[in-house]
Amino acid sequence: MMSVKDYYHVLNIPAGASAAEIKKAFRKLAMTYHPDKQADSAQYNTYFSEIQEAYAVLSDAEKREQYHYQRWLEKSMGYALDESLGAEQILKLFIKVEKYIAQSDKFRLNKELLLQQLQELYSLSRLNTILREENLTMVKEAIKTAIRTSENLDSVGASMMMKHFEPLLQKKPEQRSEWESIVIKLKREEKLSGLTVPVAIIITIILCLIVFFGSRR
Repeated sequence: MMSVKDYYHVLNIPAGASAAEIKKAFRKLAMTYHPDKQADSAQYNTYFSEIQEAYAVLSDAEKREQYHYQRWLEKSMGYALDESLGAEQILKLFIKVEKYIAQSDKFRLNKELLLQQLQELYSLSRLNTILREENLTMVKEAIKTAIRTSENLDSVGASMMMKHFEPLLQKKPEQRSEWESIVIKLKREEKLSGLTVPVAIIITIILCLIVFFGSRR
């Protein structure tokens, strides 16, 4: 996977910068590096193109959301990811990743790797950023995305995610029972899955015996 450019670094702004801050940073850099002012420098012209590209993405809410999602994908493959997003941006990233996982083949997911990725995605610093907003609707939505993604883990992983979300669950305790139900459901599925092979072997043995004794008549 090709590394996603760090547009925040290009504009010299933090990842949680507001729309006004993005615009201000772009204007400041554009005044300095515009080709009309640096006509003899190919290096400056290239940098100005990067400034324009960064601004085009970060100034568009939908493109910026997609950019954050791509950065998360990079993180899942071992690249670094900024932690300094704002609460609203963090929630949008949660939702985007949750939709991506929902579209994946549940039976082909590496559950251990997925747990690691989710713990990094739902880092304590990001959860604390949401908590600082003191917006219970935002807290509830963050928990809901985590509950839905936890259904793709095993029961142990889902339990670990629930413990990881303890700071938010203290604000919305009614969602704890919903998460516990998911854990119980996963345990039941694992128990049934564990019985599948022995039952199949027993059925095979019975069929073989039927065929064996039937052929002796």
